[in-house]
Amino acid sequence: MKAPCGQEDCDCGHTIAKLQEEVDSLRTALNQDGHVLEFRKSGWAIEHPVECRSGSLLDCRFNFLCEEMGGPPEEGLGRYKAAIGADGTLILAAIKEAKP
Repeated sequence: MKAPCGQEDCDCGHTIAKLQEEVDSLRTALNQDGHVLEFRKSGWAIEHPVECRSGSLLDCRFNFLCEEMGGPPEEGLGRYKAAIGADGTLILAAIKEAKP
């Protein structure tokens, strides 16, 4: 049977809880908590959290939802925290940028 680290019969000490701690530590270090979408005049971009980086970022559900939008939200250009609602729709919350 494979251990959580992906190795056969590994005794490296990786447990699901330990791996989750490592992911949480990376998320904190990268200041990430979920997806962030940025809408600009030239298009849009997504900052993916650590969990998305183990696969293809292009397969992330947020990519498809952004493409379906066809443009920025009614609130306009800027950065937004993003989540997917229980009904599968994209939920956005504007991120207020600190003034220098």
